Amino acid sequence: LPATGRRQAARLRALTAALSAADERMMGWMHDFQPADTVGLSAAQTAAFWTRQIQQLHQIQVQTSAALDSTRRIR
Repeated sequence: LPATGRRQAARLRALTAALSAADERMMGWMHDFQPADTVGLSAAQTAAFWTRQIQQLHQIQVQTSAALDSTRRIR
């Protein structure tokens, strides 16, 4: 491959890896999520549980959005 083709192939591999990492992170969250973890918790503990879940999902969203935004710049 010419240098331009090699650079483009490397960029596509990096984008694929970024998308895969975001997907794996979401799959991991879905696998680990147990809403029953709130059974028997106080209201404050339940609120803290859901706050952590929201924070984790926000981080996943940021990672996924960044990966998707990168793909829009492919030329």
